[in-house]
Amino acid sequence: IELFQNVDRYGVSHDEGGAERPYGEVSITRTTTGSSQIHAANLIPASARDQLEATLSELQGLDRASLSELYHEQLPKPCVKDAPSGAAGLGLIELAKRCQSQLSFSFQPVHESC
Repeated sequence: IELFQNVDRYGVSHDEGGAERPYGEVSITRTTTGSSQIHAANLIPASARDQLEATLSELQGLDRASLSELYHEQLPKPCVKDAPSGAAGLGLIELAKRCQSQLSFSFQPVHESC
């Protein structure tokens, strides 16, 4: 659910007239070992990349206990108005907590603004 919400709320693309519109995709695959992998992709403004990459890298280095602690620290904090997501980052923390293996991510430029 968290990935679908992320794509719906924060994925941005531009139509031919330059207007923003939501864009993203989520796929679920089953491996030969029986585990599932969930992949999500959405366009973000290029200006948001550095902050998002730093946040994801920080979460990637935390164990479940540390992620839970961070989640509870963030819970009472108000949403950050100027943050790329407009939120306190709880969704990303929750995603990292639910991963059976290490959270992985990558960024691929699509055009100058995304």
